[in-house]
Amino acid sequence: MIETTLIRYLSERLAPIKAHAEVPEDAPDNFIVIEQTGRGQKDTINRTVLAIQSYAPSLVEAAELSERVIGAMLEMPRSENIGKVELVSEHNFTDTRTKQYRYQAVVAI
Repeated sequence: MIETTLIRYLSERLAPIKAHAEVPEDAPDNFIVIEQTGRGQKDTINRTVLAIQSYAPSLVEAAELSERVIGAMLEMPRSENIGKVELVSEHNFTDTRTKQYRYQAVVAI
């Protein structure tokens, strides 16, 4: 499962900030959530699309964390399971109901 690989990689790369598969109970001020949004295969090559949400106490901090996430993803080491990482989009994804600041980067692997 690619999410497990990315949670481990981003948590190590961006320590002390941790990546999760869902919003943790008693969430810290800064954290990352990774969610698979699509998957496909063409010519025996798998492609996974992921939304990586960066949470922080302010909009600026969320944007800065998202930039760090994108940098880490684009520098992710290639392996037999990961041949390419591509940024599809990035945008402000603040939850207006809860006022929780977050940015979302969408990446294809």
